[in-house]
Amino acid sequence: MAESLTSWGRPLFQPSGGNAFLMYLVYGGFDLPPTISRSRYRTEGLPQNIDILAHDRLKHPEAFRSMLEPPLGDQMASQDPTLLDNSLAASQCIRIQGEVPDPGSLDYLRDTIGVVTYFAEQGGVTVFDQQTLRGYSPDRWLAEIAGPADTRLSNHVVILYSTEDDARAEWLHTRGLRKFGRPDISVHGVTQDYRTTVIEMINRFIVMQIQGACIAEGETIRMDGLPEGLTCRHRGHLDDHDFNNVHVEIVGFASRAE
Repeated sequence: MAESLTSWGRPLFQPSGGNAFLMYLVYGGFDLPPTISRSRYRTEGLPQNIDILAHDRLKHPEAFRSMLEPPLGDQMASQDPTLLDNSLAASQCIRIQGEVPDPGSLDYLRDTIGVVTYFAEQGGVTVFDQQTLRGYSPDRWLAEIAGPADTRLSNHVVILYSTEDDARAEWLHTRGLRKFGRPDISVHGVTQDYRTTVIEMINRFIVMQIQGACIAEGETIRMDGLPEGLTCRHRGHLDDHDFNNVHVEIVGFASRAE
């Protein structure tokens, strides 16, 4: 009997009605073995509701090219120009995507990551995570994402930083929490004296939501090093290009976020 795979549980899970959405692109030239090794890739195979689409650069030139246009191509080039060059030169692209209803465990993510890793190791040259807008070489993917199980789950979410209009404060926000069926986090008006503590707060929210907890509307934040009166407000929509997700705005730092 085959040894069972370790389940990726969500010890704080609360039903939320939020669906997890995944989309990965693997560029390369694939000459694949007939089966995926269950033990090597820690996968039971492609989860229900997750699909694979194959695009050939010669047979489907428009579809292949369109996936490398902005913002994808720009993001690849800004991170590492070789990611875009290698993708453009690839003969194939494997698109793995789908939506999982309000998942009580993260086994769907474990299984999907295993399938992506399989393609990355069987002729892949780049992997792109559409939810975080982050590209990876196969080696970097293995080191940062497909490493030891759930110890790497926070690597599936990124914190982005941009200067506010007056240049005296920053906007900090996440991308990637839709992969867990949870809203992303946004904080406007963060000045330098609060920056480190706000990042710590955001990381706590990331881990909490990965584990399945929900953030209540109007929840107040009490944390050493932060001002009183910070409040959580649910905002946005799934088509918001800043998040590709709904989000929770932490209001109280800047009037523009109210």
